Amino acid sequence: MKSRRVKDEEEMMERVHMTFRKVFPSAELADYIDRHLRALLARCPASTRCRIVVARPHRRHRKGNLVRVRLVIDIPGQRLVVIKTGPRSVDGDNPWGAVAVALAAAEQAVRSSLARRQRSARQRSARRRTWHLLPAEAG
Repeated sequence: MKSRRVKDEEEMMERVHMTFRKVFPSAELADYIDRHLRALLARCPASTRCRIVVARPHRRHRKGNLVRVRLVIDIPGQRLVVIKTGPRSVDGDNPWGAVAVALAAAEQAVRSSLARRQRSARQRSARRRTWHLLPAEAG
């Protein structure tokens, strides 16, 4: 039998999909993305799927051939989408900067989504308590 931790890790790996388009998929970059997405999904266990695409979409008309990162996290009833382009620098081909910026933005989006859900749940429970405190209508 597999331990619960191994099952959880396998389930998390099924939820994460990485795609590299016109970017060389280095093992270090994939490990970096995987490590950060695991931590992010551990904070948000309700998430059902996470897709990240690291792409170099433009071949012309830009100096440095900037890298674009698109990160989609599916949460029941909500979809968080983060699209970031790497910082404009001498080495615009380097995907590390774009990935770091996108992961930071995704972490902020998940944090605000969880806070919004908690706030909404508190408001719903407060409404229920208020409803029970009102006197019954005389009929």
